[in-house]
Amino acid sequence: MQDNYSLGSTTVVLIDVQPWFMNRLNKETRKHFLKSIDTALRFCGKIGLPLIVVENPRFGETVCELRDAIHEITHVEYIKDKSEDCAFYRTALEKKLRRLCTRKILLTGLFLNCCVFDTARTGLNRGFEILTARNLMATVQGSCVSEHLEWYQRIGVLYDTFPP
Repeated sequence: MQDNYSLGSTTVVLIDVQPWFMNRLNKETRKHFLKSIDTALRFCGKIGLPLIVVENPRFGETVCELRDAIHEITHVEYIKDKSEDCAFYRTALEKKLRRLCTRKILLTGLFLNCCVFDTARTGLNRGFEILTARNLMATVQGSCVSEHLEWYQRIGVLYDTFPP
């Protein structure tokens, strides 16, 4: 699977992993999600993938629990002006991805049925291949997510876990 994540073609995009969003997850989901993201970011750092961290300025910075993992990545860029569910809307995300010669986006973040999903659909419509895994996304308990997971499966981009 590592060959699918070669440098120069894949960029990791981390969406809305900020305190306000994280506090909406139950304790167990939060713990599991943070461990999965930390592991994934460290893996991506080892294989040289760039990272774009997307934040909505109304909800603080990306949670401090991920700082060490983010610092292990050689190329990190931030988008701090996300104001809508879709991370492409009125931000420099597409410009940054094109400058990095990105063909594939490894999406991770909150919430899988809102911001991550809207960003995935838009990225696909703009010609990017979208990759993600069940352990790289989370949402609030009780949210209906089956149709969103089915969509990811239908277009062939949903892995059970990442890294492999």
